[in-house]
Amino acid sequence: MKINQAIHACALQIESLGVLILGMSGSGKSDLVLELIDNGYNFIADDLVLIEKINNQIYITNPNQQYQLYIRDIGIINVNNLNKKIIHRAPLHIVIQLITTQQNQYNNLELGPQTYKIDNKEFPLYKIHDVYNRNLALLIKNIIHIEINKNYAYEVI
Repeated sequence: MKINQAIHACALQIESLGVLILGMSGSGKSDLVLELIDNGYNFIADDLVLIEKINNQIYITNPNQQYQLYIRDIGIINVNNLNKKIIHRAPLHIVIQLITTQQNQYNNLELGPQTYKIDNKEFPLYKIHDVYNRNLALLIKNIIHIEINKNYAYEVI
């Protein structure tokens, strides 16, 4: 993926970590973001996310500063009206890819994160399969805690 490019995705900040959520149209990205911001996490962008590089750091940014969510069967929700915290950008830490049953090519050996490259920088990529039958918000919160704990892990001798 190139920098300074807008992509079809969602972005938010969870426990100080910038999270980019990828998935096909209709995979539940916006519904997931709505649930996560309802749990107190910071909204960045829905449907269009700008990937940019600032001082050698990759950021996820809201390119048009329209803080709206499009929720299928409901319509457009203005996040400002929900009294939720909104931020314009955050450093990218984790990439989540939602994979629907239709595109599911699940490999049982694919455990843990893979990597997602942007401008020769690698980020943990977690693929969540069969998204319609799972509690995605709970899975994402646990992924965040796994990544946070990696920073505090130590080797047992």
